[in-house]
Amino acid sequence: MEKQKHILILGGGISGVCTAYYLRQLGGPTFSITIVDSEGTIAACASGKAGGFFARDWPQSELSRNSFELHKDLATKYNGHTRWLYREVSTYSVHIPLSKQQPKTASTVSKEEQDWTAAAKSKELIGSPHNTAQVHPRLFCEALFELSGARLVHARVIDLLREGDNVSGVSVELEGNGCENITASEVVIALGPWSETIAREKWGLGIRRVDSQCGHSIVLKPDESVAPIPAECLFTEVGKMEGPEVYPRSDGTVYMCGGGGMYTEPLPALPGQVKPLENITNHLVDLSKKICPSTLDGAEVLAKQACFLPSSYGGPMIGRVAPYDNLYIGTANSVWGIMNGPSTGLALAELILYGESKSLDISEFNPME
Repeated sequence: MEKQKHILILGGGISGVCTAYYLRQLGGPTFSITIVDSEGTIAACASGKAGGFFARDWPQSELSRNSFELHKDLATKYNGHTRWLYREVSTYSVHIPLSKQQPKTASTVSKEEQDWTAAAKSKELIGSPHNTAQVHPRLFCEALFELSGARLVHARVIDLLREGDNVSGVSVELEGNGCENITASEVVIALGPWSETIAREKWGLGIRRVDSQCGHSIVLKPDESVAPIPAECLFTEVGKMEGPEVYPRSDGTVYMCGGGGMYTEPLPALPGQVKPLENITNHLVDLSKKICPSTLDGAEVLAKQACFLPSSYGGPMIGRVAPYDNLYIGTANSVWGIMNGPSTGLALAELILYGESKSLDISEFNPME
């Protein structure tokens, strides 16, 4: 009797859960799926701390265009507007002049008079609801994990189990329960920037290098006296400097990131060791009051956070990891990880189940050097 297929996915971020979801959709209930994550939760790292903004044509690639449409289809199929706050948005480039004049805040103007971009000297439309949208990344990942029916194991990946031209699973260190081997018919590496630490440095596999830079963000909750913020995402310039990106969400919170570029910090050994730099997140809070004084001055700070974004000199990495026939990888989508997640997961699921990706030509995403 043939042994049941068991697919093991390393990493509970966007690439991992999207792969699990499409494996289940394409393959049905005939095999089991396990996700191993060192934090024991879904979207514990960059996938849970990202902004969730995406634009259909900004990265000019079939990967991004396909994924934009997949996001739309998933939202329609599973009521994503409610479950993970999917919505189409207008996107603007705004310039905020540095002024010594005291800006009007929520306490100095009536609710009816509030304009959340009143401080802008210019406001140029750069994306419409037809080609820009957003999700709440953590809620999206949690929903797809639930839909996949996968099992989640809280463990740290240690070694790769090998048998000739194939891999047979991994050894892991379980949280508080020693080590064990998890056998699998296929293994998918979806560890973001830690993909290089595991696959290249520990296991000696010849994948391309995965670089990572640390990005910071904050989440704000405006006061109840503030008028509802429209479905508008902002890319700002403050004075003569590049400013933060500002993404209001349909739950009434506002996500902000950037405002000083990415920072080169040493990648910690474990995702749970990533900590934000207080001076950077405090700077974001200060900038929020300059950019949107009538809505964000006095807002409650719900989160100050940081994450590492994986990238590679050759672009995203999607495909088989040589010399093994049943080892795969999906990572290095950089700042477009949330947007490209569905297309990455679908391509990997097709590659595993059919031997080729039918939805996307992944030859340009070869992960090997």
